[in-house]
Amino acid sequence: MDETISFFLLAFVALIVGIVSFSFGFFRHKIQEFTPQISGLSAFTGIFIFFFSQLLFFPFLLFSFFYFYPVKLSADMRSWLAIFSTFFSSSITLAYFYTLPKGIRTEIMGRWWGKRRKPLKNFFIGLGSWFICFPFVIVSVILVKLILGQFFTIPNIQQLPVQDLIRVRHHLPLFTTLSLIVVVIIPMVEELLFRGMLQTWLRGRLHWKWAVLVTALIFATLHLSASHGMRNVEFFTGIFVLSLFLGYLNEKYGSLWAPIGLHIAFNGVSTLVLVIEIP
Repeated sequence: MDETISFFLLAFVALIVGIVSFSFGFFRHKIQEFTPQISGLSAFTGIFIFFFSQLLFFPFLLFSFFYFYPVKLSADMRSWLAIFSTFFSSSITLAYFYTLPKGIRTEIMGRWWGKRRKPLKNFFIGLGSWFICFPFVIVSVILVKLILGQFFTIPNIQQLPVQDLIRVRHHLPLFTTLSLIVVVIIPMVEELLFRGMLQTWLRGRLHWKWAVLVTALIFATLHLSASHGMRNVEFFTGIFVLSLFLGYLNEKYGSLWAPIGLHIAFNGVSTLVLVIEIP
């Protein structure tokens, strides 16, 4: 189907979804006011540790090891090392979180469990929010693609996690482990860092809408890659719109489980579609 026709059809669907969800109160909110204790230094340090340990520190350790003990790495071994890298960075990040002062940890965990401590309910609300979020994400991505396509040649390249999943698609243990990381572990760690820590800190300095917006901009920017070229614009747009919903859910329900649910649903459905499409 022509992309222009697809865009207008999906835009119509997004409009209907928006009207229906608004009528049921999804976009009506009573945002809880609070004065956060966490500092910007603590929030950005956590983000830095997560990305630095995954992209630089762990690879440096591997390089040092293989420099003294040369081993020819197979494609599967490289994939396992990438998985260990994510586990390593997630563990270091959580360890850092537990070095923070008790008051800050209590504050973040309070945001984690949410109002009246109903994590399961908030989690399923987040899962269900995928049906509202997805049409807006896909419409925004197609719109940017149509505009850019008039001026640039957009490379047909997937995001790095998708490339990793495609590469190990015929190795069940690898594919299952990597899917678990992409669908469960990364969403939980990223929501702790960005919505739990960064957005919480920004709430003490900005109106909640600006806190959501700035967090979304930082979140989307940190998911860009030089290897994606102009495709970065599409990826940035989709992640930014998704992040707006993640931040809004965090504020609306006062719970990290709501954005975690949406993040898991988004990554999970994307992985499921990939499984179906892979020959």
